Amino acid sequence: RAATARFPDADRLAGFLGLFMGASNGTALLVSLFVANRLFARFGVASMVVALAALYVAGFGVLALSATFASLVAFRFVQMVWVNGVWTGGWQALYNVVPSERRDRTRAFIDGVALQGGIIAAGIMLILAERVLTPRAFTLIALVIAIVATVTALRMRRAYGGAVVQALREGNPEVFLAEEEPFGGVRRDAAAMSVVMTSASDREPAVRRVAMEILADVADRSEMPVILERLADGDAVVRAAALRGATRVGSPDDLGSVAPLLTDDDESVRRGAVVAFLAMGGGRRDPDRLRALLDDPDPQVRARASAGLFGSGHSDDALQTVRKMTASPAPAWRAAAIEAFGGSERGLEEIMAGLEDSHPLVRRAAILALAASPGEAPSEGLVRALGDIDADVRAAAVQGIVGMGDRARDVLVEALARPELEAGAMHCLARMEGVDVSILRDYVGREVSEAVRYGRLLRLLAEGTDERIDLVTHSLRLTSIQHAVNGLHAASNYWDPVGIRLAIENLESRDPGQRANALETLEAVGEPDVVRPLLAVWEDTSPASGNGASVLAELLGDGDAWLRAAAAFAAVGRSELRSTVEELARSDRDTLVREAAAVALEGDRVVEALPSLSLMERIVFLRRVPLFVELSPADLKHVAESVTEQVFPDGQVIAEQGEPGDEMYVLLTGEMRVLVTRDGDSAEEVARRGPGEYVGEMAVITQAPRMASLVAAGAVRALVIDRRRFERILRERPEASLAVMRELCNRLVKSVGSGPPEARA
Repeated sequence: RAATARFPDADRLAGFLGLFMGASNGTALLVSLFVANRLFARFGVASMVVALAALYVAGFGVLALSATFASLVAFRFVQMVWVNGVWTGGWQALYNVVPSERRDRTRAFIDGVALQGGIIAAGIMLILAERVLTPRAFTLIALVIAIVATVTALRMRRAYGGAVVQALREGNPEVFLAEEEPFGGVRRDAAAMSVVMTSASDREPAVRRVAMEILADVADRSEMPVILERLADGDAVVRAAALRGATRVGSPDDLGSVAPLLTDDDESVRRGAVVAFLAMGGGRRDPDRLRALLDDPDPQVRARASAGLFGSGHSDDALQTVRKMTASPAPAWRAAAIEAFGGSERGLEEIMAGLEDSHPLVRRAAILALAASPGEAPSEGLVRALGDIDADVRAAAVQGIVGMGDRARDVLVEALARPELEAGAMHCLARMEGVDVSILRDYVGREVSEAVRYGRLLRLLAEGTDERIDLVTHSLRLTSIQHAVNGLHAASNYWDPVGIRLAIENLESRDPGQRANALETLEAVGEPDVVRPLLAVWEDTSPASGNGASVLAELLGDGDAWLRAAAAFAAVGRSELRSTVEELARSDRDTLVREAAAVALEGDRVVEALPSLSLMERIVFLRRVPLFVELSPADLKHVAESVTEQVFPDGQVIAEQGEPGDEMYVLLTGEMRVLVTRDGDSAEEVARRGPGEYVGEMAVITQAPRMASLVAAGAVRALVIDRRRFERILRERPEASLAVMRELCNRLVKSVGSGPPEARA
């Protein structure tokens, strides 16, 4: 009304309103970029939210006294700048103190109930202002509401501080984000940081741990006194976190506080102490302290100390120490030794040997060491690692090559011509700037086409009718997803890299809501002609019964060796495919394909009558076991190669209660009785395990004496995994580790619901 009275001409009114909105929005942008972060850091996020209510009190107070056009414009301008430039970011940041599992519900309630209620109330006020209230009466009512809002906001500010403390006590540092955030966010929230500083000295170790983990990532030099104080903490986790902070912001003047921790009783503290000591220049000023660590019982401490001595007067001792470690039978020692050579000109021979090591931990260390070593371009060994069978090794190769920048570009383009390296090379190129987008687009098109093709074949197979067909559908699903992910990674170079990465991570979630959000993200940031065909890859649709023979026929000629093997194995009894299977058994270049085809030609085989299972039959059988059902084909093959078969006659004691548990058993045929003896009484049968079940995993994992005896009930055949092999599977196959944890949790839940968990062997 005031603007219309001031500018009765429509064009001038429109010009004024456009100028006003542009000026307020432009100022809000500048405030959000250059001022909001400083305000959050100085006064805290919650205080800046309270300030909006206080602003309304001040504005309506002025208007109650004198409602001039200038005061109206000034009030509205400041209010819009504050809301858009400061308040919105602070308000959204407040949600971080809400536990993640309740955060979406909290947002939905506030947006769907409180916000809508406020809009309704505002509408009623406008109607009253239009028909009943005078401008002065309206202003006075608004002033009262603003005062009530300010009081409420102050209570909210106090509650926010309490929620931050509660988050620390529950070990939840999510409210503090270590990554760099737009406009600073809560990372520099003064109120939150004040809580962290105070909590670093809390009497509860759990609180001190979380506080120091946060400080280690966000502290600056001004917080160094708190970090130095925690170096003497009684909790090893707190000391280790404090050392990380000291490494970031410490100086040579702090060496005196770090040096005593080089001989700490806890190995993780000693590791951190070596890193901090070297970062502060201790290797040059006091190399004798590092030399004393060349005999440390922890391989990481020994290796890091040796690396710090390269170039000093103790170089020969350090080099001899590391070379002895490379000959160790323990993978952790070999990996630590190779890491010590990273970034130096020494140990190239050992690093190259590490690339061929049988253990992925050592290969990964060799890749990172090679990437850090001087060189104009990636070596052949580093490029070859892009096709490693282990996902972590491939990821390390991508990380190392991308870090080399333009030096790697020509080598990566050459690697595109090698099928086994193409996906890894594309992952590298997608993360580099200045890459020919046409190369990436061609690759994306091929991967999307393959993902859609495998998805089409998957929907033509009837799942659940045959274990061999189920193995094919499992393989098709994973292969289709892998091609889709490869294409998305490559497309991220010319789409939104962050959005694509987050979408891919959430597509792996078990939560349907998260997967739906991820698919929406892909649609929002990607090109429709690429994304839409891929959506069906992740849709939860059951395969429809179709012509299974035609699918198998197509897969028997597929370029993927595993899919050929699975299809050949599933082609048993299909006369129309026999000639193709015979050809694969004679001349396929892959050993597993030849073996699977040969087994299929023998026809249906009864497990009880077999002297031993073929590798493919073991793989199919292991898919029945809950521990391994979610593993990829490559992981299943690895597990199947690690097991042995044993036969136990009726009544044989397979394991005795109280003896060390060195083996776990997966039953192929027959049953095992689980017997428990209590207080000298006779043994009582508490459970029986049949085909497809497993027993003995608890003793293998805990290395504790067995809690029950195992006795064969009739003739028993079992796949046996000894502790050493089982531990290696868990170390080398993260999915297997997660499956074990899930299955043990399921058993625990069942045991709690049905009584004491006595059926543990």
